[in-house]
Order: sequence, then structure tokens, then C-alpha cells
Amino acid sequence: MIIPGFAMLFTTVGVSAKAQSFSINPLEPVLIEGQLFQTYAKAISSSLAGERVVVGYARDTIEGQGVSLPVRWSVHDGGLSDTSVLEFPSELFAGAVAVSVNSFGEIIGGGTFDNATGQGVGLYWTDDSYAPLIISGISGESHCQLIQINDDGIIAGISVNASGTQAVAWRIREDGTVAGPLVLPTRPRGATDDAALSVAPTKSGITMIAGSPAGPLYHGMFARRAAGI
Repeated sequence: MIIPGFAMLFTTVGVSAKAQSFSINPLEPVLIEGQLFQTYAKAISSSLAGERVVVGYARDTIEGQGVSLPVRWSVHDGGLSDTSVLEFPSELFAGAVAVSVNSFGEIIGGGTFDNATGQGVGLYWTDDSYAPLIISGISGESHCQLIQINDDGIIAGISVNASGTQAVAWRIREDGTVAGPLVLPTRPRGATDDAALSVAPTKSGITMIAGSPAGPLYHGMFARRAAGI
């Protein structure tokens, strides 16, 4: 039985459609001060050491506060998992979420500051033991959203202002600092609602980023070279 509001892990066995089987295991719930949070999985990755890591968030719905907590699950053989709630700045009034993890266990997500603009920012965790690094959008713009990170530390996402949404990319350098955002070229005809949604592994110094426009007229995918970051 699938439990509504609780994160699940689906495990498949075999490559043939006829021989394939699968199992369903609920991920370890989030219980804080006797309160059970609903959980939602967003991404999974297998680490270089063979560890399976799932990231997502837990949401407080019992008291109606709507606070989200970023969560990391470490999945063991047999479907059992350990749960870690990631640190995040207390100024993020509605909490934070984790949305992507790479093979090195680096995690990205985001939240919204409690200020006049309600600025949406990105968050980067080196692992579940440290406070996150805050990542911002294009200078002067109110919001950014991180979507996916690859093993080279390149992040695909969006930066938003009053004119629309711009596809952008960032890179986490080896010293832990952030390069970017790099503004990816806008589509023809002055369209402004691009979003970078997925980033491929870096090969020979080239990273391909795929995405989709948010507007109603253009539905094709695009690829960008993340140069300059």
C-alpha cells in the first residue's frame, strides 16, 4: 500500500520487461518532538562509494504552519533508511527544500527569505553535516531557483524578475565558492521565459544543459554550453 504524504523508494530488479520485479519501501519518517511530518522525495543518486542517497523535504501540516524541512535519506540494503534534517537559515520563514543530489553527496535546494520582496534563494550543502551556502540569482533580481547539480558542481536553474524567467547556471568551485550565475542565451523573438531544468555530466570541459520555455508558444528543448563558469 502506498501511504499518501510519505516518501517511498521503488526498487526494480532485472532488465527485461517480462522478468522485471520491484519492491516498495517507505523511507524513514521525520518525527520531531512527537510530531510526524509528511515527507516528499525529489531526487536520488548513487554515491561513488555505493551509497544511495535520496533528498526531498518534510512538511508540517498538523499545526497548519506550512513549514518545510530539507531532508536527506541514506538508503541501505533491504530498503531501510536513515534520515537527516539539513540545516538552513532561520530567516527562511517557510523553511527550505532539497531538490537534487550528485554522486559526491552534494545537495542543492532553496527557500524564501522573510523580507519585503520575499526573495527566493538557492541553497548548497556539501553534505548533511554543514550549514548551506546561499546562492543568489542575477544581481538586482528577486528570485532564483536551483533545479539540478552534476558531479562537476555545475547547477542548472532559473533567475526571475518582473520581466520573466531567465535560464542560468552556477558552478561550485573546488574551494567551495560559487561562480555565476551565468546567463544562458535567450531564445529568438525576445522571449524571456526560459528555464534550465537538467544538467548532463561534464565531458571534455563541456557541459550540456537542457530546459524548456515557460511561455505558451515555444515547447522545444534547448542545449547550452556552460562556458565561463
